[in-house]
Amino acid sequence: MANEPRAEAAPVAPVRPGVRGALFLVALGAALLRGWNIAADLPDFLEEAAPFRTALEMWTRAGGADAWNPHSLVHPSLTIYLHLLLLKLGGWFAGLGGAACSPADAWVLAALDPTSLVLPARGLHVLCGAATVFLAGVIAERLRPGAGVPAALLATFSPTLLATSRLIYTDTVMTALALAALERMLAWHERGGGVRLAAAVVLIGLAAGAKYPGAVALVPLVWLLVHRRGARGTLLALPSVLGAAAVFLLTTPYALLDPAQLRWDLAQHGLHVAGGHLGQAAAAALPFVLERLWLDLGPLGVALLVPAIALPAVRRGARADIVAVWLFLLAFLVPVATSRYALGHYLVPVIPTAAVLAAVTALELACWAPRWWSRPLAALLLAALVAPVAFHGLGETIAKTDVPQVRAHRWLEEHIGTRDIVLLEPWGPRLPTLDERLTTLDDPRFAAASPELRRRYLARRWFHAVELPLKVGGRVAGGVIAADGRRHEVDVFPSALDANCVTYDPRLFALADFVVTSSAVRGRFEREPARYADICHVYHLLDRTATVVARVVPPSPAAGPTLIVYRIGPGARTALAVPGPLEPTWWTERIPDEYRRAVTGLGDAPWEADALQPNGTASPWVQSLAGVYQDHLLTFADRLALNRVDLGRCDAAQPLVEGTLLVLPDDPVAVSLYERCTGTRARWVRPGP
Repeated sequence: MANEPRAEAAPVAPVRPGVRGALFLVALGAALLRGWNIAADLPDFLEEAAPFRTALEMWTRAGGADAWNPHSLVHPSLTIYLHLLLLKLGGWFAGLGGAACSPADAWVLAALDPTSLVLPARGLHVLCGAATVFLAGVIAERLRPGAGVPAALLATFSPTLLATSRLIYTDTVMTALALAALERMLAWHERGGGVRLAAAVVLIGLAAGAKYPGAVALVPLVWLLVHRRGARGTLLALPSVLGAAAVFLLTTPYALLDPAQLRWDLAQHGLHVAGGHLGQAAAAALPFVLERLWLDLGPLGVALLVPAIALPAVRRGARADIVAVWLFLLAFLVPVATSRYALGHYLVPVIPTAAVLAAVTALELACWAPRWWSRPLAALLLAALVAPVAFHGLGETIAKTDVPQVRAHRWLEEHIGTRDIVLLEPWGPRLPTLDERLTTLDDPRFAAASPELRRRYLARRWFHAVELPLKVGGRVAGGVIAADGRRHEVDVFPSALDANCVTYDPRLFALADFVVTSSAVRGRFEREPARYADICHVYHLLDRTATVVARVVPPSPAAGPTLIVYRIGPGARTALAVPGPLEPTWWTERIPDEYRRAVTGLGDAPWEADALQPNGTASPWVQSLAGVYQDHLLTFADRLALNRVDLGRCDAAQPLVEGTLLVLPDDPVAVSLYERCTGTRARWVRPGP
């Protein structure tokens, strides 16, 4: 009959060499596309790149038994060690050519111009992105002959995969390893063989070693074990899990050697995720996930995921394999979609897997058409599947050659004077600052670097620039010792994002000569103007009284934030300073009364609304905020005060310094600045033993 498939699906066969060759060419094109604008933001180096920066710090401080300890387990260590190996190899090859080769040279070079260090690091992730494209095609071809190249093309042009695979994210390495594990377990399910099964187990352990969620690739493995071997497969599941865990511990040994650090880092990251990125307003990230999938798979790709649910019933010869692919997809997708913390790179393992299912489903639907137009229908469906994704992906690739932060940096270099103070919102331009310069010059690694690099660093221009601190998630809580001697953690604000109202004090903005705002931050606060009224009031004052001297607009929203540069003239400075002079207790003024009362009650002390006691010392509720101040405000206050003092403006710096010494009397920067401004010893310093 016309509406029935012509023949029952044949058992899945290995991917033919010709198809593998075509997939290799697609992966090569994917690598070239990802490498197109790989250096667009260099030498500014705007990304977080945590694995690379951790590896660089480990290499430049190498020595002793602690040389392999990353001192951070927010991410497992495999990707860090890969970057450490790249840095060591790069230093060795550079030494052969007579260029900078020592760890100290690399450390100074990273501060001066990290391009030569960053490009190989990003190249590693480009290769992982290309491997992901190839593996998506191989898996799709296993499920349905002819689906491999379309699935690989869909992954090639995915905007999210394009954006993430040219940057240094652990997700890219994890995804390549997890997909390799999925391909090997499918091969084992088809043909058996202990080597194939062992390879799948090892790859799962490596995927978890790149990023913890890689461990969920065990879910489809257990399914395939049980499906192929029945009760014997159930017995194989436990050694498979233990084997993957052993490989994980080999890649991340300090998870075993330093369990306290592991618990601390995971707890802090858990709080961050629970609060949502920048206080994400949605109860869950599902709307964000659907929006990203709409761009990364196209309208038809998203629509095809619905009939793809029935694929196990249609592709009888590949039923168990398709279920395994679905389990792989859902194991990565469900935690992201149900959380409040969603970023594009969290979907990196989801998108190629969804591309596999979409391509297979498109061809399967075409098989149900009459014989004479099934092939044209298949070609039409595949073209409609890939074309919109290619359009968006190429558009975003072209747009990202124009990085707004880099343009803003160049503008500031040309227009900012040597005595101007610049206040920056996060996700703005990255400028060489006074405090970075002083820290570098005081570091023994600078003295150990080559004379040429030291000369270049000393000749580089720097700015009196300070970045505003921004709480994007987690918890803000004060530590209180109650009257019964027990310690309590009391939330200062209902949400961590509410704590940002403290630093958006207009009097702080009045201390700057230029202010740079970023839509990546500003847009979040302006979406809820009632909740963030204090912050939006600062934006309103800037718009109304300051002079907009530059507005850097990206060619597309995906290319970066819109940046606005304000000049703070006399009128704007007067308007921003209306609340009155900056007092040492400036940072306590927006602490909610609920917190003050809770702390006072726990201490069984009389109610005190004021920040200072009659003798001039901090009230108990202010003292309880010492940890909060140290974590969130100390670096900002020290840096802003340092820049004011360096310019001889001690009058405005002193309240910042005294505000620090109020709760952190031994802070060395604040003590030094106080004594430099007053010529007297800081009266807050505790006497020595």
